[in-house]
Amino acid sequence: MAETKLQDFTVQEKLNKMDADIITVQGTLYNANYADGDIMMLPIEIPNCVSVNGGTALLHSVITVATDNADDASGDGSNAQGPITLIFQSKGDMPDGNNTEELSDAVSSMTNFVRADAESVCGIIQMTSPFDVGKLCIQQKINCGLMLQAEPNSKSLWVWAMANSTNSYAGATLSIRVGVIKD
Repeated sequence: MAETKLQDFTVQEKLNKMDADIITVQGTLYNANYADGDIMMLPIEIPNCVSVNGGTALLHSVITVATDNADDASGDGSNAQGPITLIFQSKGDMPDGNNTEELSDAVSSMTNFVRADAESVCGIIQMTSPFDVGKLCIQQKINCGLMLQAEPNSKSLWVWAMANSTNSYAGATLSIRVGVIKD
């Protein structure tokens, strides 16, 4: 676990050692018609999201870019416009620990979700304002203020997604850009 030493640094030194970073990751969405609450993307790693093993970061902003075509956004984009929920966690398995949950299963039907799994969830961000830009859909959340913490032996965090609509993403990709302030 990261150790916070408030007295070891002056205010100026502490501010100078903070590191802001923008990290982009990309996941592939399942080719299915979703119901509200379905798993639409398995966990993907956000590498080096914190500065030290077991460290923390403040999630400042999230931008998602969805397309309904995995290669080049050549589709019409009409399917890639639904609101989604992003779940940030400190470990890379699905909440059951075995990645046995399947894409397009309802999150509420996960039978192996236990307290330890819930404690690995750092936070949940709802992306509720899709912006249609033709063949793409962009959503953003700013000033999130969500504290994230990696596992003791890792600098990575993980994110997976849940559908909040009945849209069909037809093999879409979802790029997720996180803005973090590392401690």
